[in-house]
Amino acid sequence: MKTIAGKVRQMLARQRDRQFIMALGRSDLSDAGITPADRDWITNAPADTRECMEAMSRSLGLDPAEIGRDRWRELEMAQACSQCGDVRNCRKYLNGKPVNEGPNTFCPNFQRFQDMIEQA
Repeated sequence: MKTIAGKVRQMLARQRDRQFIMALGRSDLSDAGITPADRDWITNAPADTRECMEAMSRSLGLDPAEIGRDRWRELEMAQACSQCGDVRNCRKYLNGKPVNEGPNTFCPNFQRFQDMIEQA
């Protein structure tokens, strides 16, 4: 469990990151391969989106580094995860608590994870 001080540091770092990203101009965004629309959802996504994606990949036996192999897939997966419609089951599953169904029924990225497993 994180300490309160650790959570505050994480929150401040996220605010700095958000300010930095929002200050990027079109050419900077283009250089980074990010559209203005991508920038908007990236800065408003839940802070733990990447951690959830990596935890789900590990739970399925996939090295989290595989997520970033293709930038387009990484962005698609992050967007799907950040807009997840079943956060409750996801959190329970990732925390090792019993859920009624497997991730194939609630994870919007399940098929993408499966595709990466098959390609590895």
